[in-house]
Amino acid sequence: MQGIRLRASGISAVRIIKWAWIPLIIGVLSACHLDMYDQPRYEPYGQSDFFADGAAARPLEPGTIPFNREVENTILLTGKDENGEFVQENPLEINDNVIATGKTQFGIYCAPCHGNLADGKGVAANYFQQRPPSMYLERLRTAPDGYLFDVITNGKGLMYPYNTQVHDVNNRWAIIAYIRDLQSQEPPEGVEANPTEQPTFDPNATPTTTAQPNGTTTTEAAPQAGTPTTTP
Repeated sequence: MQGIRLRASGISAVRIIKWAWIPLIIGVLSACHLDMYDQPRYEPYGQSDFFADGAAARPLEPGTIPFNREVENTILLTGKDENGEFVQENPLEINDNVIATGKTQFGIYCAPCHGNLADGKGVAANYFQQRPPSMYLERLRTAPDGYLFDVITNGKGLMYPYNTQVHDVNNRWAIIAYIRDLQSQEPPEGVEANPTEQPTFDPNATPTTTAQPNGTTTTEAAPQAGTPTTTP
């Protein structure tokens, strides 16, 4: 008889069950919202009995940099002095640990192009029309340390910036310390002590064809003398 009365009124049992969930869902969601919305918290600059100084806000960690302000122009962060000139010397206190760190970082980020021996013959160098420069070039031996830091940080020519890969500025300076340590020693066997500058390749120049022993030929773009546009 109950089923007959429900059908007579035009309301099915299935519809009643379906609509009955709505109040339950609303109640659950409302409870969650209120619990999260009204959770205990401190207002900005509020007081707290938990900390000894009575303040809810905690002091900033040393070295914290505001995300929406310009970073202070310091030697450590830019490689330049107050006049905007590249500094000549590394601001770090150089020791064996710094050089070891630089060697590790160089092997990870620099060696693929510049080579493990810093001679510009890394595994990726064969894919470039112009090889990356050797660190034993005279112009890089005499370049200010700040210049090398700027190249690592901002890139130059075909080399893109490594400021995101080598995020810690101390590690960038450590790489430079390692390079200087290499330059102060006799180059390894097979590495030129005074290499010549690689010429710049001109994509519009007439290519040269070279005969190979197996009878085939290879074609390379002709170099154009001038200052390289690659790194550093």
